[in-house]
Amino acid sequence: MEKRVFKIMNNFAELENVCIEANTFMSDNSFPKESAYTVALCLEEMGTNIIKYGYDDNDEHEIKVNLELNAELARLQLMDDGHEFNPLLVGPADVTSDISHRQVGGMGIHLTRSMASNIYYRRLDDTNVLTIEVVPVDK
Repeated sequence: MEKRVFKIMNNFAELENVCIEANTFMSDNSFPKESAYTVALCLEEMGTNIIKYGYDDNDEHEIKVNLELNAELARLQLMDDGHEFNPLLVGPADVTSDISHRQVGGMGIHLTRSMASNIYYRRLDDTNVLTIEVVPVDK
C-alpha cells in the first residue's frame, strides 16, 4: 500500500493545499478518477468541519491526514485534537424539503457517509480519529 502523511494547521489555505497534494498522490498512483474525487470530497468536507467547528479558541492546531492507496482501496484518516465529535452519530440531513427551509449544515457529513464505502470513528486519548475508506467504483 502506498502511503502519504500530511500535517496541516487548522486553516483553510492549508486544507486546500493538502487536497491538491492528495489528488496528485492519487493520480500518480493511478487511483481511478471517480473514486479519487470521492476521497478528495471527503477530505475537504471533513477537514472543513474540523476547522470550522472543532475548536473553541483561535490557536493553531495540527491536523494529521494519512492517505493510503492500493488498487483495491483508499483509506483516508483524519486526526485532530478538537472537541470529541463522532460524525456517525449525527442524524440524517434533510434532503427533501425546499432548500430555503432547510437547517444550515450537515450536508458534508451526509455526502461523506453516502459516498464512502466505510467510515469508522474512535476517540483515542484526546484525539478524534476518523477513518474513511473508498473502494474504487470498478471493484
